[in-house]
Amino acid sequence: MEMQKTAIVFILLLFVGVFSYSQEPSKVKGSQKVDNPLSVQKISFKGLSKVPEDMLRSIVQTRIGQEIDPDRLSKDIKNLYKDTGLFSDIMVDVETAEDGGLNVIFNVKESPKIEGQINIIGNEKIKFGKIKEAITLKPGEIYNQRLSWRSEQSILQLYKEKGYYLASVKAYTDLNPEANIVSVTFEVNEGERIKIQEINLYGNEGVSSEKLRKKIKTRVGKRFDEAIFEEDLTRLLTFYQDNGYAQSKLVKH
Repeated sequence: MEMQKTAIVFILLLFVGVFSYSQEPSKVKGSQKVDNPLSVQKISFKGLSKVPEDMLRSIVQTRIGQEIDPDRLSKDIKNLYKDTGLFSDIMVDVETAEDGGLNVIFNVKESPKIEGQINIIGNEKIKFGKIKEAITLKPGEIYNQRLSWRSEQSILQLYKEKGYYLASVKAYTDLNPEANIVSVTFEVNEGERIKIQEINLYGNEGVSSEKLRKKIKTRVGKRFDEAIFEEDLTRLLTFYQDNGYAQSKLVKH
């Protein structure tokens, strides 16, 4: 909200400057002034090293020929942060163009580059190589918070598939601001493996629990597998529907 307020004040001040400027003859030889002193004449990006400019142009909604809009610029900044995850800072400057109108400059600071190997600690049940395959962050690339979160979720999924539903994963970064590089470590807390102690069935007056248990693959004493459990629910629902219970429903607890 503070950023938007600042932009509005800036544009209002700029309007005064543009208006004053428009009263004077153009000092640029051969130039022709635009009809609307608040229209965007040029959009540029400064501070790019690894991020392609074309990608950013496809994200921002500000266009050449449009009248400057503080709300739109504010949304552009938010979208650049959200859609790329590649910047640690974004600011917008609006300057008077030589032939009238306005130049919009997005000043960006790219997030730090990942330095060295990505570290993984706390893993005993799943090998380093397997976890590394689930990590979408890569050494030498720009650190991306969104990819970091996705990597955490991918690692958690590996543990769920092995029955470790209490596992947790957290990515930590160590930034060197002078070199603009960062080291990344994924810390794993594996927790205990979840095994099934009991399977209870309720509301099955028309069919015995013993018969229903024979229809499912989930077993007491085995590790819990969410995918198999979901398949079991489908099997039970299909069984009921095939036996005349068209309105049957299954509720898991």
